[in-house]
Amino acid sequence: MLTRARSRAFILQASKMVKRRPLPAAAAAAATLALALSNVQTAQGFQVSRHYASPSLTRQLPPTSPLFMSADESEADSQPACWNPDLRKTIGAISAAGMAETAYLTYAKLFSPGGVAALCGTDGQAGAGCGSVLEGPYASISLFGADIPLSALGFAAYTTTTGLALLPLLNKNSDTITVDEAELDSTNRIALLAATTCLITFSSFLMSILFGVLHATCPFCIASASLSATLGILSWTSDMVPPASNKTGAQVGLASFGATTALTLTLFFNAGDYAANANVDTFSSTLVASTAKVQKQTKDFPPPQVMTHSSDRALLLAADLSRLDARMFGAYWCSHCYEQKERMGLEAMKKIPYIECSKEGLNSQNSLCRDRDVPGYPTWEINGQLFPGEQELDELEDIVKSFKK
Repeated sequence: MLTRARSRAFILQASKMVKRRPLPAAAAAAATLALALSNVQTAQGFQVSRHYASPSLTRQLPPTSPLFMSADESEADSQPACWNPDLRKTIGAISAAGMAETAYLTYAKLFSPGGVAALCGTDGQAGAGCGSVLEGPYASISLFGADIPLSALGFAAYTTTTGLALLPLLNKNSDTITVDEAELDSTNRIALLAATTCLITFSSFLMSILFGVLHATCPFCIASASLSATLGILSWTSDMVPPASNKTGAQVGLASFGATTALTLTLFFNAGDYAANANVDTFSSTLVASTAKVQKQTKDFPPPQVMTHSSDRALLLAADLSRLDARMFGAYWCSHCYEQKERMGLEAMKKIPYIECSKEGLNSQNSLCRDRDVPGYPTWEINGQLFPGEQELDELEDIVKSFKK
């Protein structure tokens, strides 16, 4: 409660401010003066009530003025209730697309028998299929005794990012914000930065494994990495972290990067251990075994061993192909090359020369592959002509017949 004398002194001070301040400041002081005059009471001085955005919170404060306002209160009242709604909507839309993709991949892997094969197809063109990636040793991580698909982890990360981005938009009070709400908004923005940092870091490591270790192409993996990279760039190039929390934001960002890096390295070495111990006569085991050796050597990788035996039909076909000087170009890491050999069988493939095109492969003839302009793996050369892609037995028989005419 202010006395009459103190209220007069306050009004006099405000009047002086109006006279000597520049126009914007004078306008603010004039507004303060008008408010003070309207609240002067005859015998008891005057009393001004300032209501915050929350109806239940009322403080008895002097008139709204920079002279009587704390820095936190001034900053809180100057902020909208939700930071950058347009950017939040953009981030929410991108992460929602990532949710849809990873949910679909997780369902196809866990609940749909043959779902990954149907999803990726069996086209023989090099890199056209993604089954060897999504079903390979780096497609899951062992947690608490269970193999968790990476797509499920991706779904969880995208869901978290979507929630952090969009939930603050539900705050309908867009005019004012309390100090507590400002602190909550700051925490949300730092958490959103941490989530997008995890996504872009993990995706970067996965792309290095995809191209540097598996030497494969996976459109779904690349699409998800592109979404993650976009989210990370949007977060780090905007003013997502409040200026007053820059230090905390940087610490959280670095912690997110470090934790994600540790998780990725765990995935890499666990996959290597599984690969080294794999002993199942399937393509998955041979691919696992071959990729595990990347940790111990940098060249002379042998292709997976052919496990099937040739049928009479395949042996006759191999004899015809041999008479036409046929040979097969491939790479040790190529899943379709292995499947082509399995279709022909061990005995038939012994009659057909195999040319290793990868520089890191055993007995590499990379220069020959370049000279012959091999477009992809596998590629058959029959009677001097190239036939790219994995071929069925009847397709090879048709090619042989075309040269016999």
